[in-house]
Amino acid sequence: MDLYGLQNFQITNLESIKAVSLTNRVESKYMVQLSHLPTFLESLSASFLLLNIDDEAICNYHTSYLDTINLNMYLDHHRGKVNRFKIRLRRYNNTKSAFLEIKRKDNKGKTHKNRVIIPFDTKDSFDTSTEEFVHANSPYHLSTVVPILETNYDRIALVDYQNLIRITIDTNLTITHKGNSKQLSEFCIIEIKKEGNGTTSVEAILHQLGYHKFSISKYCLGVYHFLDVKKNKFKTKFRKLEKLMV
Repeated sequence: MDLYGLQNFQITNLESIKAVSLTNRVESKYMVQLSHLPTFLESLSASFLLLNIDDEAICNYHTSYLDTINLNMYLDHHRGKVNRFKIRLRRYNNTKSAFLEIKRKDNKGKTHKNRVIIPFDTKDSFDTSTEEFVHANSPYHLSTVVPILETNYDRIALVDYQNLIRITIDTNLTITHKGNSKQLSEFCIIEIKKEGNGTTSVEAILHQLGYHKFSISKYCLGVYHFLDVKKNKFKTKFRKLEKLMV
């Protein structure tokens, strides 16, 4: 069943979309009601391609976030520190593939992502080459970080015909910490990834629908909700979201 009108899009594949991986990018995020998603997608169907993986347009992602026991990466984000890092283990359940990823937000607002392939069933033990990868791309060591929480969601990915913009749409977000879960089911997170800082036509469409940029980290939202840590700078942003989580 086509819930969102995805049948209106032309299809692309992973090989083609690699040209627009945008590992060094500017990201803009929006929280959008699911009821508005079909209208948003319809407005893009003539100018964007839909990523299909093994004949599936909606792919399931499972992510485990790693941090120090003192939550240094979360606290760096809370403080607004530039050149901050995020380390995560991401599994693509549709393709049974997995990566250990490191994201760095620089002082110009750009996000840089590096990743290395790991076995799909990896839990929290890594080989020497993965240890070296983490040390080479961050100020952290795998021996000093532990799993903090997990997220699971379904993702739709679009890329424009000019290979300049990528859009991801995450639905059915569930955040889990020590067996306790919360779901943000009535909203989706739309992320626009591009090389420059200019406003795109995609953002203009979202503005017409009444939405504005909403900087949100799934990891920070989970820590804010489940853990007793410093969170005063996130209260205004996340208090409304907490009421939507079930």
